[in-house]
Amino acid sequence: MSGQPIRLGLIGCGAIARDVHLPALASLGEFDVIAVAEGDARARMQALELAPAARAFVDYRDLLTHAEIDAVVVALPNQLHSEAALAALSCRRHVYLEKPIGIHTEEVDRLQQAAARDDRVIMVGFNYRYHPLTRQLRDLMHDNAVGRIVAARSIFTTPGRTLPPWKQARRTGGGVLLDLASHHFDLARFVFAQPIVRVAADIQSLRSEHDVAAVSMTLANGVVLQSLFSFGVAARDEWTVYGDRGVLHMDRHSSFGVSVDPLEVQSRPRAAFRHIGQALRGPMLRHRLRSPGRDPSFGTALRDFAAAIRGQSNVDRPVLADGRRSLGVVLAAEFSAETGRPVEFTEPAADAALGRAS
Repeated sequence: MSGQPIRLGLIGCGAIARDVHLPALASLGEFDVIAVAEGDARARMQALELAPAARAFVDYRDLLTHAEIDAVVVALPNQLHSEAALAALSCRRHVYLEKPIGIHTEEVDRLQQAAARDDRVIMVGFNYRYHPLTRQLRDLMHDNAVGRIVAARSIFTTPGRTLPPWKQARRTGGGVLLDLASHHFDLARFVFAQPIVRVAADIQSLRSEHDVAAVSMTLANGVVLQSLFSFGVAARDEWTVYGDRGVLHMDRHSSFGVSVDPLEVQSRPRAAFRHIGQALRGPMLRHRLRSPGRDPSFGTALRDFAAAIRGQSNVDRPVLADGRRSLGVVLAAEFSAETGRPVEFTEPAADAALGRAS
């Protein structure tokens, strides 16, 4: 398949597929989108406007059976992710599976067993691993830019809008933990290079089920990460890392680069000049000027999916085990919120979401 476009089918044509996946796939030159599957007629037609050469299916099972495809992107509602991935593997297709990889451990078990028997690529859509700001944050921490890390905070919230029905109920894969927090749970391990060993959470249902969550996580090295997730407020996706020699901060929506601030308080003019210099050297300056409002991580992740299909290795590529770890933290947070007690676990136990309340 080297040098030839990968024949791809898109399973699920909701907003994220139309706004993000299809434009990214079209821009890469790595894929030919030759089939789409979507039960909703309007969404299906809108997808075909973006991929006019594609063959349309109502049922993704028909796409897997009748379309001459090499790979699929699964962008269905969360409760259908593992089911569709299993079906794709059984038809010998490579799979790019949007997170979460499942909403219960039993279905994830079946998916992992199927993947272990197959030689197909299955990659998880933790695209924010590929964001330039995430990479810069990880590199600065690795280079001890602010000394020994003491604590960290993160926030991931989305603006008020009408949620699709499936996002409003946990049983159908809704709620902020599966939808938003699963990204940050994966990034915690990726950026800090440490497993999460303790979780305490409070979850609220204000407009829909589980639409606000505050989670405190302790990493294996003792660093505490406090995170807030919410639907229906301002759009925020930020990380702040506190070291014993300074502070790192990034805002995925607006930062040009990760800011590095010393511990001592500086005058406003001096701080402003320092931030301007950091922004001019930041990895997002050119991208924000060329493609304002576009997130580059989706395209980079899909390009790496193509590289995986072509046999290229990448130790940072998110795989099923990463999806399982993230789901384990989601389930631990839910258990903590239900019982009012923190959950402690070793990493294998976290993978299976087997916690011990303390």
